[in-house]
Amino acid sequence: MIVSVALPIPVAKAFSYSVPDSWIPFVQPYLRVKVSFRNKILTGFVLEIEEGEKSGLKEIVEVVDLFPPIDSRLVDLARWVSRYYVVPIGLVLKNAIPPNPQVERYLSITTHGDNFTDLEGATFKKACTMLGRAAVFAYCRDGLFELHDTFSGSSFSRIADPCVPAELAKQTLLVGDIETRYAFYEESIADRLAAGENVLMLVPDYHTIGQYFYHRFSERFPGNVFWYGSAVKPGRRMEAYFKARTGSGSLILGSKGCLFLPVQRNGLIIVDRPEEDDYRGEEGFRFDTVVVATQRSTIGRIPVVLGSVSPPLDIFKRGIEGDLAILKRGSLKKPVYNEILLDRAVSSSGTLPEELTRIVTSAMAMHEKIAIYTPRKDYSSYLRCFDCKNLFACPVCGGPLAYRRHSNMLACPACGKTLPYKERCPDCGSRLIHFSHVGVEYLEDRLAHLFPEVPILQITGETVDREAKRMNELSGESAAIVLGTRTLSKLYAFRPRRLVMVEWEGLLRIGGYRAAEKMFHTLSNLIDALDPKEVFVCMAKRKKVKLDDFLDFDTFYRNELEKRKLALFPPYVRIFLVEVERENEANGNRLVDRVRGVVKSYGLSGYITGPLVQKRKRYRWRMILKGDSDLFYEPLLAISGLPGVRIEADPISI
Repeated sequence: MIVSVALPIPVAKAFSYSVPDSWIPFVQPYLRVKVSFRNKILTGFVLEIEEGEKSGLKEIVEVVDLFPPIDSRLVDLARWVSRYYVVPIGLVLKNAIPPNPQVERYLSITTHGDNFTDLEGATFKKACTMLGRAAVFAYCRDGLFELHDTFSGSSFSRIADPCVPAELAKQTLLVGDIETRYAFYEESIADRLAAGENVLMLVPDYHTIGQYFYHRFSERFPGNVFWYGSAVKPGRRMEAYFKARTGSGSLILGSKGCLFLPVQRNGLIIVDRPEEDDYRGEEGFRFDTVVVATQRSTIGRIPVVLGSVSPPLDIFKRGIEGDLAILKRGSLKKPVYNEILLDRAVSSSGTLPEELTRIVTSAMAMHEKIAIYTPRKDYSSYLRCFDCKNLFACPVCGGPLAYRRHSNMLACPACGKTLPYKERCPDCGSRLIHFSHVGVEYLEDRLAHLFPEVPILQITGETVDREAKRMNELSGESAAIVLGTRTLSKLYAFRPRRLVMVEWEGLLRIGGYRAAEKMFHTLSNLIDALDPKEVFVCMAKRKKVKLDDFLDFDTFYRNELEKRKLALFPPYVRIFLVEVERENEANGNRLVDRVRGVVKSYGLSGYITGPLVQKRKRYRWRMILKGDSDLFYEPLLAISGLPGVRIEADPISI
């Protein structure tokens, strides 16, 4: 027997291996097998099986799975992802399937026959260690061993292919505030659970939005809500896995790690806040969880609800074009807006702008809690010497260094290099340093000097778990200042009377072609989560934007879609970023020429832009293909096989 194996490497082709006689009875498509590849043992996936023999082939080392870990519909989804994102199927499957050792720890054995009484109740993993994998597989095949999960006692067997309805399932974009969305989700989930179906709900993260929905739904559906993901302990994660795989009447919550979770009787998929960048997968290859979840709905004909107060442009475009139903529920929150124009930007001049200080002082005098948003987390993102005028630059890649006050370190956001801050210019030795593009750390430092008795909390992606606990300890009647980045918009339990936006307009310079959309999402979600009565938008006069452009839902989407259409940007075309990395500049240029040669051979030279060359730890060349994805598939597939070339489909920022 010969098997075609997809390996978790950036190579599109599969590799042929022969199967030893002892493993032939257990080999099936989409099982994992261990194989030898370039002096390493890798876990790959069986794509095809061919009877017969071929000389010179290596043998597989062992079969990993007793049953294929995903069903046929998820196999179809993996193949779609492979083509849509131009990624080898081996990498897709590697990121799709949960680690097997965790599953095996929670499978117990029931024995039949007197020869195995010492293994009664043992775990599958322990039995494999004692008897060998092939022997345990054979005993399971012959009915001498039965497997049950340790949580419910349910039999563990092959995943049944789901029954796919003949008619297409409804896809809905739900536009509404958090309470409206929760009520809609609750009603929909209750209907599905009552029918004995399971619901899969995706949220951007665990610590904020995930916790919010987990606690609320656990109170509403006690004993039927489970979290699947690495944020919880293995036992809880595996309980969710088995409930989804074999159970019924459960709500499975999770983030992007749930995309390929086998869900028996999956009656509904919910995705909350699909506009969040947290849904972008980074492991192995970059993908959009929302796009893949919607395709899972299409393949399995499962109803899907995408809920948001400010949906992403691509989803809203699909709605107005009739590809999904738009359901607007309730009225969006409308606080009082105050536009504050500053004579200068917030920076290290020694004091905060008087207008900002006045707003905070007023709130503290009234013992209020106030939230202050700013797009950056570091003390300063740019440092410049007053004397020699030189920018503090990374010694590795030349990018601007940021200052992180709490660790007293300089950090390069581009290449990750860190070095101690010595409070002097590295070029001329001057101690006169100008900090600009300041963030949460800077505001905390200045406000702590002005209000030493007031609790000040920092809410960023790194601190939210710790600071959220402090927030719960605050007295309801006491004043507090909560500073944060966009993570503030995920705190549904915090209700400040005032929200201050500091340098929100700065997103226009750092957000790429999606800058205005990011500004709209940030403002809308802050209002939705915090529900302030007053909003103060502090902008430097020379950088101000027209606030009214971001306050009307329909007007914003109409105008932004028109701009994207005229500029030929997503969602009207797709963008593929092609990156080449080499330590040697000459070698890199030759590889870039090969990339351009492939594109030219398909007659597509007019669609490629670049390259833009950057020197970081290594030389990096960036090129962009913009247009019809079907037109680009074959050349991109050819390019992806070149060593040192990486392709990113639909980059969030260029």
